[in-house]
Amino acid sequence: MKSVLPILTRSKTLLTAGLVLLFLALFAPFLAGNQPILVNLNGALHFPVLKGDTDYTMRVAALAQNKDLQWMVKPPVPFSPHDMDLQRVAVPPFSKAAIPGIENTRHWLGTDELGRDVLAQVIHGSRTSLMIALIAVALAVMIGILLGALGGYWHNRNLQLHFLTFFFWVVLVVLVAHVAWVAWQIQSWMTSALLLIPVLTFIYLLRRVNQWLLKSRVKNWSIMLTPDAWVLWVVHLITALPAYFILIALLAVWRDVSAVGLSVILGLLMWPDIARLMRASVISVRNEAYIDATSALGISPWRVVLRHIAPNAWRSALTTIGFAVGAAIVAESFLSFIGIASANTVSWGTLLASSRANPEWWWLSVFPGLALISAVLVFYRLSGLLISSPEKKA
Repeated sequence: MKSVLPILTRSKTLLTAGLVLLFLALFAPFLAGNQPILVNLNGALHFPVLKGDTDYTMRVAALAQNKDLQWMVKPPVPFSPHDMDLQRVAVPPFSKAAIPGIENTRHWLGTDELGRDVLAQVIHGSRTSLMIALIAVALAVMIGILLGALGGYWHNRNLQLHFLTFFFWVVLVVLVAHVAWVAWQIQSWMTSALLLIPVLTFIYLLRRVNQWLLKSRVKNWSIMLTPDAWVLWVVHLITALPAYFILIALLAVWRDVSAVGLSVILGLLMWPDIARLMRASVISVRNEAYIDATSALGISPWRVVLRHIAPNAWRSALTTIGFAVGAAIVAESFLSFIGIASANTVSWGTLLASSRANPEWWWLSVFPGLALISAVLVFYRLSGLLISSPEKKA
Protein backbone atom coordinates (compact mmCIF):
# COMPACT_ATOMS: atom_id res chain seq x y z
CA MET A 1 0.00 0.00 0.00
CA LYS A 2 2.88 2.38 0.77
CA SER A 3 4.22 1.87 -2.76
CA VAL A 4 0.83 2.56 -4.35
CA LEU A 5 0.01 5.88 -2.67
CA PRO A 6 2.94 7.88 -4.15
CA ILE A 7 1.98 6.66 -7.62
CA LEU A 8 -1.61 7.78 -7.15
CA THR A 9 -0.57 11.20 -5.91
CA ARG A 10 1.77 11.70 -8.89
CA SER A 11 -1.06 11.14 -11.36
CA LYS A 12 -3.80 13.61 -10.44
CA THR A 13 -6.10 12.47 -13.24
CA LEU A 14 -5.82 8.84 -12.13
CA LEU A 15 -6.37 9.81 -8.51
CA THR A 16 -9.45 11.90 -9.35
CA ALA A 17 -11.01 9.23 -11.55
CA GLY A 18 -10.31 6.53 -9.00
CA LEU A 19 -11.82 8.56 -6.17
CA VAL A 20 -14.93 9.32 -8.24
CA LEU A 21 -15.40 5.63 -9.05
CA LEU A 22 -14.88 4.65 -5.41
CA PHE A 23 -17.27 7.38 -4.25
CA LEU A 24 -20.01 6.22 -6.63
CA ALA A 25 -19.59 2.61 -5.55
CA LEU A 26 -19.58 3.29 -1.81
CA PHE A 27 -22.37 5.86 -1.69
CA ALA A 28 -24.64 4.61 -4.48
CA PRO A 29 -27.75 4.34 -2.22
CA PHE A 30 -27.16 7.91 -1.02
CA LEU A 31 -26.75 9.25 -4.56
CA ALA A 32 -29.58 7.47 -6.37
CA GLY A 33 -32.65 5.97 -4.71
CA ASN A 34 -36.31 6.47 -3.88
CA GLN A 35 -35.75 6.41 -0.11
CA PRO A 36 -34.89 9.59 1.81
CA ILE A 37 -31.45 9.86 3.34
CA LEU A 38 -32.60 11.70 6.46
CA VAL A 39 -36.14 12.29 7.76
CA ASN A 40 -37.38 14.38 10.69
CA LEU A 41 -40.63 12.91 12.04
CA ASN A 42 -42.01 14.69 15.10
CA GLY A 43 -38.52 15.83 16.08
CA ALA A 44 -36.96 12.37 15.71
CA LEU A 45 -34.34 11.70 13.03
CA HIS A 46 -34.58 8.59 10.86
CA PHE A 47 -32.26 7.17 8.19
CA PRO A 48 -34.45 5.12 5.83
CA VAL A 49 -31.66 4.60 3.29
CA LEU A 50 -29.64 2.67 5.88
CA LYS A 51 -32.57 0.42 6.80
CA GLY A 52 -33.47 -0.51 3.23
CA ASP A 53 -37.20 -0.10 3.89
CA THR A 54 -38.91 -0.34 0.50
CA ASP A 55 -42.29 0.84 1.85
CA TYR A 56 -40.90 3.96 3.47
CA THR A 57 -41.71 6.24 0.52
CA MET A 58 -45.42 5.47 0.83
CA ARG A 59 -45.38 5.97 4.60
CA VAL A 60 -43.56 9.30 4.27
CA ALA A 61 -46.18 10.52 1.78
CA ALA A 62 -48.96 9.55 4.20
CA LEU A 63 -47.23 11.24 7.12
CA ALA A 64 -46.70 14.39 5.07
CA GLN A 65 -50.46 14.71 4.64
CA ASN A 66 -50.91 14.38 8.40
CA LYS A 67 -48.39 17.18 9.07
CA ASP A 68 -46.11 14.76 11.00
CA LEU A 69 -43.21 15.23 8.59
CA GLN A 70 -41.05 18.29 9.35
CA TRP A 71 -38.39 17.89 6.67
CA MET A 72 -36.35 15.28 4.81
CA VAL A 73 -33.20 15.00 2.69
CA LYS A 74 -33.56 13.11 -0.58
CA PRO A 75 -30.81 11.65 -2.79
CA PRO A 76 -29.70 13.88 -5.69
CA VAL A 77 -31.18 11.31 -8.09
CA PRO A 78 -34.60 10.43 -6.61
CA PHE A 79 -34.92 7.17 -8.55
CA SER A 80 -33.80 3.68 -7.67
CA PRO A 81 -32.38 1.62 -10.54
CA HIS A 82 -35.57 -0.48 -10.52
CA ASP A 83 -38.16 2.35 -10.48
CA MET A 84 -40.18 2.43 -13.70
CA ASP A 85 -41.52 5.68 -15.12
CA LEU A 86 -44.06 4.10 -17.47
CA GLN A 87 -45.00 7.44 -19.03
CA ARG A 88 -41.37 8.18 -19.91
CA VAL A 89 -40.21 4.99 -21.61
CA ALA A 90 -36.96 5.30 -23.61
CA VAL A 91 -36.86 9.09 -23.39
CA PRO A 92 -33.62 10.98 -24.17
CA PRO A 93 -31.52 12.83 -21.57
CA PHE A 94 -32.93 15.86 -19.71
CA SER A 95 -36.53 14.64 -20.05
CA LYS A 96 -38.94 15.50 -17.24
CA ALA A 97 -40.11 12.69 -14.97
CA ALA A 98 -43.76 11.68 -14.68
CA ILE A 99 -43.66 9.75 -11.39
CA PRO A 100 -46.18 11.17 -8.87
CA GLY A 101 -44.49 13.28 -6.22
CA ILE A 102 -41.30 13.98 -8.17
CA GLU A 103 -42.67 15.48 -11.39
CA ASN A 104 -40.28 18.43 -11.13
CA THR A 105 -37.19 16.24 -11.46
CA ARG A 106 -35.58 15.10 -14.70
CA HIS A 107 -34.07 11.96 -16.11
CA TRP A 108 -30.68 13.54 -16.71
CA LEU A 109 -29.35 10.60 -18.75
CA GLY A 110 -32.70 9.39 -20.08
CA THR A 111 -34.53 6.12 -19.43
CA ASP A 112 -34.42 2.58 -20.82
CA GLU A 113 -37.14 0.50 -22.46
CA LEU A 114 -38.91 0.00 -19.10
CA GLY A 115 -38.73 3.64 -18.00
CA ARG A 116 -35.88 3.08 -15.53
CA ASP A 117 -33.52 5.98 -14.96
CA VAL A 118 -30.18 5.50 -16.73
CA LEU A 119 -28.21 7.68 -14.32
CA ALA A 120 -29.41 5.63 -11.35
CA GLN A 121 -28.43 2.43 -13.14
CA VAL A 122 -24.99 3.79 -14.04
CA ILE A 123 -24.36 4.78 -10.41
CA HIS A 124 -25.50 1.45 -8.97
CA GLY A 125 -23.76 -0.40 -11.80
CA SER A 126 -20.44 1.01 -10.59
CA ARG A 127 -21.15 -0.51 -7.18
CA THR A 128 -21.87 -3.91 -8.73
CA SER A 129 -18.87 -3.91 -11.05
CA LEU A 130 -16.37 -2.72 -8.46
CA MET A 131 -17.63 -5.10 -5.75
CA ILE A 132 -17.46 -8.14 -8.03
CA ALA A 133 -14.05 -7.14 -9.42
CA LEU A 134 -12.42 -6.43 -6.05
CA ILE A 135 -13.70 -9.64 -4.43
CA ALA A 136 -12.59 -11.69 -7.44
CA VAL A 137 -9.14 -10.10 -7.56
CA ALA A 138 -8.65 -10.40 -3.78
CA LEU A 139 -9.37 -14.13 -4.01
CA ALA A 140 -7.14 -14.51 -7.07
CA VAL A 141 -4.27 -12.64 -5.39
CA MET A 142 -4.46 -14.77 -2.24
CA ILE A 143 -4.47 -18.03 -4.20
CA GLY A 144 -1.90 -16.86 -6.76
CA ILE A 145 0.62 -15.53 -4.23
CA LEU A 146 0.29 -18.60 -2.00
CA LEU A 147 0.64 -21.19 -4.76
CA GLY A 148 3.21 -19.16 -6.68
CA ALA A 149 5.40 -18.82 -3.59
CA LEU A 150 4.94 -22.51 -2.84
CA GLY A 151 5.99 -23.57 -6.32
CA GLY A 152 8.84 -21.08 -6.57
CA TYR A 153 10.46 -21.93 -3.24
CA TRP A 154 10.39 -25.68 -3.90
CA HIS A 155 11.43 -25.30 -7.54
CA ASN A 156 13.49 -28.41 -8.43
CA ARG A 157 13.16 -29.47 -4.80
CA ASN A 158 11.02 -31.97 -2.96
CA LEU A 159 8.88 -31.10 0.03
CA GLN A 160 9.08 -33.63 2.85
CA LEU A 161 5.95 -33.83 4.99
CA HIS A 162 5.03 -36.09 7.84
CA PHE A 163 2.17 -38.40 6.91
CA LEU A 164 -0.09 -37.02 9.66
CA THR A 165 0.62 -33.44 8.57
CA PHE A 166 -0.27 -34.31 5.00
CA PHE A 167 -3.47 -35.98 6.19
CA PHE A 168 -4.41 -32.89 8.21
CA TRP A 169 -3.86 -30.65 5.18
CA VAL A 170 -6.08 -32.84 3.00
CA VAL A 171 -8.85 -32.78 5.61
CA LEU A 172 -8.45 -29.00 5.95
CA VAL A 173 -8.88 -28.47 2.19
CA VAL A 174 -12.01 -30.64 2.18
CA LEU A 175 -13.37 -28.80 5.23
CA VAL A 176 -12.77 -25.37 3.67
CA ALA A 177 -14.43 -26.47 0.42
CA HIS A 178 -17.44 -27.80 2.35
CA VAL A 179 -17.77 -24.61 4.42
CA ALA A 180 -17.51 -22.48 1.28
CA TRP A 181 -20.24 -24.53 -0.41
CA VAL A 182 -22.56 -24.29 2.61
CA ALA A 183 -21.95 -20.53 2.88
CA TRP A 184 -22.76 -20.19 -0.82
CA GLN A 185 -26.06 -22.04 -0.37
CA ILE A 186 -27.08 -20.16 2.79
CA GLN A 187 -26.25 -16.66 1.45
CA SER A 188 -25.96 -15.29 5.00
CA TRP A 189 -22.91 -13.36 6.14
CA MET A 190 -23.56 -14.07 9.84
CA THR A 191 -23.92 -17.81 9.34
CA SER A 192 -20.89 -17.86 7.06
CA ALA A 193 -18.84 -16.12 9.76
CA LEU A 194 -19.95 -18.73 12.32
CA LEU A 195 -18.90 -21.50 9.95
CA LEU A 196 -15.34 -20.17 10.10
CA ILE A 197 -15.05 -21.29 13.73
CA PRO A 198 -14.45 -25.00 12.95
CA VAL A 199 -12.00 -24.05 10.20
CA LEU A 200 -9.96 -21.82 12.52
CA THR A 201 -10.08 -24.49 15.23
CA PHE A 202 -8.75 -27.08 12.82
CA ILE A 203 -5.96 -24.73 11.68
CA TYR A 204 -4.93 -24.28 15.32
CA LEU A 205 -4.89 -28.06 15.84
CA LEU A 206 -2.84 -28.47 12.67
CA ARG A 207 -0.28 -25.98 13.95
CA ARG A 208 -0.01 -27.77 17.29
CA VAL A 209 0.40 -31.16 15.61
CA ASN A 210 3.14 -29.76 13.38
CA GLN A 211 5.00 -28.41 16.40
CA TRP A 212 4.71 -31.77 18.14
CA LEU A 213 5.95 -33.67 15.09
CA LEU A 214 8.96 -31.38 14.72
CA LYS A 215 9.97 -32.02 18.33
CA SER A 216 9.23 -35.75 18.31
CA ARG A 217 11.55 -38.48 17.15
CA VAL A 218 9.04 -40.03 14.78
CA LYS A 219 10.61 -39.35 11.37
CA ASN A 220 9.84 -42.50 9.41
CA TRP A 221 6.27 -41.67 8.36
CA SER A 222 7.10 -39.02 5.79
CA ILE A 223 6.16 -38.54 2.15
CA MET A 224 7.88 -36.60 -0.63
CA LEU A 225 5.91 -34.02 -2.65
CA THR A 226 6.80 -31.87 -5.66
CA PRO A 227 4.79 -28.63 -5.11
CA ASP A 228 6.21 -26.86 -8.17
CA ALA A 229 5.08 -29.61 -10.54
CA TRP A 230 1.62 -29.68 -8.98
CA VAL A 231 1.21 -25.90 -9.20
CA LEU A 232 2.35 -25.80 -12.83
CA TRP A 233 0.01 -28.68 -13.70
CA VAL A 234 -3.01 -26.84 -12.27
CA VAL A 235 -1.95 -23.56 -13.92
CA HIS A 236 -1.61 -25.21 -17.32
CA LEU A 237 -4.92 -27.01 -16.87
CA ILE A 238 -6.84 -23.78 -16.18
CA THR A 239 -5.08 -21.68 -18.81
CA ALA A 240 -5.56 -24.36 -21.48
CA LEU A 241 -9.31 -23.67 -21.55
CA PRO A 242 -10.76 -20.27 -22.56
CA ALA A 243 -11.89 -18.42 -19.43
CA TYR A 244 -15.08 -17.10 -20.99
CA PHE A 245 -16.02 -20.60 -22.14
CA ILE A 246 -15.69 -21.88 -18.57
CA LEU A 247 -17.66 -18.90 -17.25
CA ILE A 248 -20.54 -19.42 -19.66
CA ALA A 249 -20.62 -23.16 -18.95
CA LEU A 250 -20.67 -22.70 -15.16
CA LEU A 251 -23.24 -19.92 -15.18
CA ALA A 252 -25.45 -21.95 -17.50
CA VAL A 253 -25.58 -24.60 -14.76
CA TRP A 254 -25.95 -22.15 -11.84
CA ARG A 255 -28.47 -19.83 -13.43
CA ASP A 256 -29.29 -17.75 -10.34
CA VAL A 257 -25.73 -17.21 -9.14
CA SER A 258 -25.29 -14.21 -6.85
CA ALA A 259 -22.76 -11.41 -7.21
CA VAL A 260 -20.53 -13.03 -4.58
CA GLY A 261 -20.78 -16.36 -6.40
CA LEU A 262 -19.77 -14.71 -9.66
CA SER A 263 -16.83 -13.10 -7.86
CA VAL A 264 -15.67 -16.48 -6.56
CA ILE A 265 -15.87 -18.04 -10.03
CA LEU A 266 -13.90 -15.16 -11.56
CA GLY A 267 -11.30 -15.35 -8.79
CA LEU A 268 -10.80 -19.09 -9.33
CA LEU A 269 -10.17 -18.44 -13.03
CA MET A 270 -7.86 -15.43 -12.65
CA TRP A 271 -5.21 -16.64 -10.20
CA PRO A 272 -2.92 -18.59 -12.63
CA ASP A 273 -1.37 -15.45 -14.16
CA ILE A 274 -0.59 -14.07 -10.70
CA ALA A 275 0.83 -17.43 -9.61
CA ARG A 276 3.19 -17.62 -12.59
CA LEU A 277 4.60 -14.14 -11.95
CA MET A 278 4.93 -14.84 -8.23
CA ARG A 279 6.66 -18.15 -8.92
CA ALA A 280 9.23 -16.52 -11.23
CA SER A 281 9.97 -13.79 -8.67
CA VAL A 282 10.33 -16.28 -5.83
CA ILE A 283 12.74 -18.40 -7.88
CA SER A 284 14.99 -15.36 -8.45
CA VAL A 285 14.87 -14.34 -4.78
CA ARG A 286 15.35 -17.93 -3.63
CA ASN A 287 18.93 -17.95 -4.96
CA GLU A 288 20.00 -14.92 -2.89
CA ALA A 289 22.70 -15.43 -0.26
CA TYR A 290 20.59 -14.25 2.68
CA ILE A 291 17.97 -16.91 1.89
CA ASP A 292 20.64 -19.61 2.08
CA ALA A 293 21.77 -18.10 5.38
CA THR A 294 18.28 -18.32 6.87
CA SER A 295 18.04 -21.95 5.80
CA ALA A 296 21.43 -22.68 7.37
CA LEU A 297 20.22 -21.19 10.65
CA GLY A 298 17.45 -23.78 10.80
CA ILE A 299 14.52 -21.45 10.14
CA SER A 300 11.47 -23.33 8.88
CA PRO A 301 10.75 -23.07 5.13
CA TRP A 302 7.29 -21.60 5.75
CA ARG A 303 8.78 -18.80 7.84
CA VAL A 304 11.43 -18.14 5.20
CA VAL A 305 8.77 -17.85 2.49
CA LEU A 306 6.42 -15.62 4.48
CA ARG A 307 8.95 -13.37 6.24
CA HIS A 308 11.88 -13.12 3.83
CA ILE A 309 10.93 -14.14 0.29
CA ALA A 310 7.33 -12.96 -0.13
CA PRO A 311 7.99 -9.27 0.82
CA ASN A 312 10.65 -9.07 -1.93
CA ALA A 313 8.73 -11.04 -4.54
CA TRP A 314 5.12 -9.90 -4.26
CA ARG A 315 5.70 -6.68 -6.21
CA SER A 316 5.49 -8.52 -9.53
CA ALA A 317 2.07 -9.82 -8.56
CA LEU A 318 1.03 -6.34 -7.46
CA THR A 319 1.59 -4.96 -10.96
CA THR A 320 -1.06 -7.32 -12.33
CA ILE A 321 -3.79 -6.32 -9.87
CA GLY A 322 -4.92 -3.33 -11.94
CA PHE A 323 -5.13 -5.43 -15.09
CA ALA A 324 -7.00 -8.13 -13.18
CA VAL A 325 -9.56 -5.66 -11.78
CA GLY A 326 -10.12 -4.21 -15.24
CA ALA A 327 -10.51 -7.69 -16.73
CA ALA A 328 -13.01 -8.64 -14.00
CA ILE A 329 -15.08 -5.51 -14.69
CA VAL A 330 -15.12 -6.32 -18.41
CA ALA A 331 -16.05 -9.96 -17.69
CA GLU A 332 -18.97 -8.96 -15.46
CA SER A 333 -20.25 -6.49 -18.05
CA PHE A 334 -19.87 -9.07 -20.81
CA LEU A 335 -21.89 -11.67 -18.89
CA SER A 336 -24.61 -9.12 -18.21
CA PHE A 337 -24.51 -8.04 -21.85
CA ILE A 338 -25.23 -11.55 -23.15
CA GLY A 339 -27.87 -12.12 -20.46
CA ILE A 340 -26.15 -14.87 -18.44
CA ALA A 341 -25.61 -12.97 -15.17
CA SER A 342 -28.40 -12.53 -12.63
CA ALA A 343 -31.32 -10.55 -14.04
CA ASN A 344 -31.86 -8.74 -10.72
CA THR A 345 -28.34 -7.29 -10.70
CA VAL A 346 -27.92 -3.74 -11.97
CA SER A 347 -25.03 -3.67 -14.42
CA TRP A 348 -23.50 -1.56 -17.16
CA GLY A 349 -23.68 -4.58 -19.45
CA THR A 350 -27.48 -4.74 -19.15
CA LEU A 351 -27.79 -1.17 -20.42
CA LEU A 352 -25.45 -1.91 -23.30
CA ALA A 353 -27.57 -4.93 -24.22
CA SER A 354 -30.68 -2.73 -24.37
CA SER A 355 -28.97 -0.38 -26.81
CA ARG A 356 -28.05 -3.29 -29.08
CA ALA A 357 -31.72 -4.06 -29.76
CA ASN A 358 -32.53 -0.36 -30.24
CA PRO A 359 -29.58 1.50 -31.81
CA GLU A 360 -31.54 4.75 -31.95
CA TRP A 361 -31.48 4.90 -28.14
CA TRP A 362 -27.89 6.15 -28.16
CA TRP A 363 -27.87 7.18 -24.49
CA LEU A 364 -28.16 3.53 -23.42
CA SER A 365 -24.76 2.80 -24.96
CA VAL A 366 -22.88 6.09 -24.61
CA PHE A 367 -23.14 6.69 -20.86
CA PRO A 368 -22.62 3.13 -19.52
CA GLY A 369 -19.95 2.66 -22.19
CA LEU A 370 -18.08 5.73 -20.99
CA ALA A 371 -18.36 4.54 -17.38
CA LEU A 372 -17.04 1.09 -18.31
CA ILE A 373 -14.14 2.45 -20.36
CA SER A 374 -13.20 4.96 -17.64
CA ALA A 375 -13.20 2.31 -14.91
CA VAL A 376 -11.06 -0.09 -16.93
CA LEU A 377 -8.60 2.64 -17.97
CA VAL A 378 -8.16 3.75 -14.35
CA PHE A 379 -7.00 0.30 -13.25
CA TYR A 380 -4.96 -0.31 -16.41
CA ARG A 381 -3.20 3.00 -15.89
CA LEU A 382 -2.52 2.08 -12.26
CA SER A 383 -0.83 -1.15 -13.34
CA GLY A 384 1.19 0.72 -15.94
CA LEU A 385 2.48 3.15 -13.32
CA LEU A 386 3.33 0.30 -10.96
CA ILE A 387 5.33 -1.44 -13.70
CA SER A 388 7.24 1.72 -14.67
CA SER A 389 7.97 2.82 -11.09
CA PRO A 390 11.40 1.92 -9.66
CA GLU A 391 11.52 -1.21 -7.56
CA LYS A 392 12.67 -1.02 -3.97
CA LYS A 393 14.21 -3.86 -2.10
CA ALA A 394 12.58 -4.87 1.17
